[in-house]
Amino acid sequence: MIIGAFVIGPPLPSFDLEREQMREYYEKNYSAGFDYAYTYPAMAKAVQAAGRVIRSETDRGLIVLMDNRFIHPSYVKSMPKDWFNEGAHELVSDRILKEVTDFWALN
Repeated sequence: MIIGAFVIGPPLPSFDLEREQMREYYEKNYSAGFDYAYTYPAMAKAVQAAGRVIRSETDRGLIVLMDNRFIHPSYVKSMPKDWFNEGAHELVSDRILKEVTDFWALN
């Protein structure tokens, strides 16, 4: 049983020729090349890491996203909608140690 996951930053795919061709295609056709080639695959991996902590409605665990890119709109739109109520800024903590301690005290 996993009780927590720390995602240090978006797990961006490696730069290679195939990925760059994908970026160019999506940029030309949808004006969102970086999002399709890098951001969306990275967020799929980040959400998958979080999903290893929370497997059912009764599971409790801690998921820490440790990079300010996670609150950038292109990353936020790939997050599950139930991760926050109004916006991704709710995910930002200015006193993380206290919040982690409080979370585990309740669980």
